[in-house]
Amino acid sequence: MTMHRDDLLVAAARAAVQAGFATLAVYQAEIQVEYKEDRSPLTLADKRSHEIIVGHLKKTGIPVLSEEGRNIPYAERSRWRQLWIVDPLDGTKEFVKRLDEFTVNIALVEDQRPTLGAIFVPVKNVLYFGRSKTAPFAWRTPPPSIAWPRRAWNVTRGRSWAGSGRARKNFPWIRKRTRPS
Repeated sequence: MTMHRDDLLVAAARAAVQAGFATLAVYQAEIQVEYKEDRSPLTLADKRSHEIIVGHLKKTGIPVLSEEGRNIPYAERSRWRQLWIVDPLDGTKEFVKRLDEFTVNIALVEDQRPTLGAIFVPVKNVLYFGRSKTAPFAWRTPPPSIAWPRRAWNVTRGRSWAGSGRARKNFPWIRKRTRPS
């Protein structure tokens, strides 16, 4: 199954936001910490975020390499032309210390180069996303019970992302060349 680039970006953005909201639910409760073999911390938020992201990205048919996923031998990974590289909770140490400095990171890598991705900052409720060779965009997301926002703002140019007609179909809340209100 081949997906259009905008569909892949939509999948990454939605996965990042939903995983980020799941991390916040854990963040607001008592945080239990386990330690991996390399002595780095692991929390329920890491695990939940990983499961949500993998659930979204498996629909793309592209393999997922995640910090919290199974260890995939290099011999297998080296044959992949495309793969998702995921850090379901970047900044677990800061998360445990409640420093508000953690993100959900998703990138699509093709021929060993990142081509699109999404970074969600749950505490600030901001999603950054973009594709290679285009300016990145950002938007403040609504709470999980509310529909997706109406606009995404180009970080460097201060205008909304319109993309192709397919992008406007997948992101109907985007208005071309408008400024934040």
